[in-house]
Amino acid sequence: MQSTTSNSKNKNTLKLFFLYCTCALIILLYVHLFMLWAWLSPLLHPSLIIVLPIAVLIILLFILVDSICRSIQKTSISWYWIIGGSLLCLLALIVPDSRYPVKRIHVAEYLLLSLFLRYVLSHRLTGYHLSFFTFGSTVLLGIHDELLQGLHPARTYGLTDLCVNSLAAAAGTIIGHGGHFFSSEQTNNTIKSKSFASVLYIVLLGMSLLAFVVPMHSFRLETAPIWPMLPLCAMLVYFSVYQRIFPHPYRHGIILMSWLSFLILLYPPLINVATITFH
Repeated sequence: MQSTTSNSKNKNTLKLFFLYCTCALIILLYVHLFMLWAWLSPLLHPSLIIVLPIAVLIILLFILVDSICRSIQKTSISWYWIIGGSLLCLLALIVPDSRYPVKRIHVAEYLLLSLFLRYVLSHRLTGYHLSFFTFGSTVLLGIHDELLQGLHPARTYGLTDLCVNSLAAAAGTIIGHGGHFFSSEQTNNTIKSKSFASVLYIVLLGMSLLAFVVPMHSFRLETAPIWPMLPLCAMLVYFSVYQRIFPHPYRHGIILMSWLSFLILLYPPLINVATITFH
């Protein structure tokens, strides 16, 4: 019996590993989708370029709402979450620069990515823990997307795009929560345990990320500075000391967000040592 349980756990861990690798591949795909748009743009009417990202989002929202109505009883749907997430999608459409309407496709991209991440994290998390770490992890993948775009000769790193990615991540998280996507029956019974160390860690991690991503916009086409990395380096020490006391109900989410954050530390050395132009 113990051997069977161990084999099942190993298979689940391996499955999660491949699912997280799929998330990384999705980000690489998003970075290179610009080439597809560059190829399509001359073939499409300018007005169609403006309408297409909005149409894709509306169709996606319709499919999601339809699947929610078909898969569960209507009485259990939290419609205020669904409506709120849909309105947040519409808000995210307004944020991109109107001169580049194709950037509105980020809304549909990160709405989908948040739902996929929710599925992945549902193997280890439930309830509000699932929703919170879905949002945080999707935002972090959006940061990696923008940093990779900064390394791409045909793309640029932009804070506006980060805002769009984050709004779409929030919208997808809210819709997924309201529609009970990939939620187990224990969703409403999630253990609400927490510790001061873990809450403080999450707050400080968010602040250290802001201390990195905001200044990086000012150092495009320049040598990447080291000082924005220092808060994240401090959080790496914090994580090393306190990770064992993070509560089990959401330890997996903290570990995932932590490593997604710490991988960001690789970009400045890569830019400087390899003399890559950060656009």
